[in-house]
Amino acid sequence: MENISSNIYEQEYQEWLSSFESIDSNRYDFLNVKKWNFCLCGTPKSAVLAVKEMLDWCASDIETRGSVYNLPNSQMFIVYFLNHKDYADHGGSIDSSFLTNNGKQLLEFINNALKEEEKDEKI
Repeated sequence: MENISSNIYEQEYQEWLSSFESIDSNRYDFLNVKKWNFCLCGTPKSAVLAVKEMLDWCASDIETRGSVYNLPNSQMFIVYFLNHKDYADHGGSIDSSFLTNNGKQLLEFINNALKEEEKDEKI
C-alpha cells in the first residue's frame, strides 16, 4: 500500500481543508464538492460508498465478477462515471472496465477514510 502522504487525494484534501478557517468537513464532503461537483444535500457518504462499491467491482477479477450488463442501471451508470472521470478505463466494452492509477488512489483514499472513521467511533 502506498504511503498516505503520496496519495494525490490526501494531498488535495489537506490543501482544501486548510483553505477554511472553521469548517466541520470530512473526506466524503471533499470528494462530493471538490472532485465531483456535487452538492452536500442528503448523505454525501452514501454517494461515496456507491462509488466505492463500483471501484471495488472494477478492481475485481474480470473473469469472476460477472457482467456489468447484469448490474442495476444505477451501478452501470457509476461505471460510466468512473470511466469518464479517469478512475477506470476499458477496452472494447464498458464490461471490461479496470481501475486506472487514479482510480486505485481514489479507492485507497476512500478505504483510509472509512478506517479513520471506524477508529474515531471506537474512541
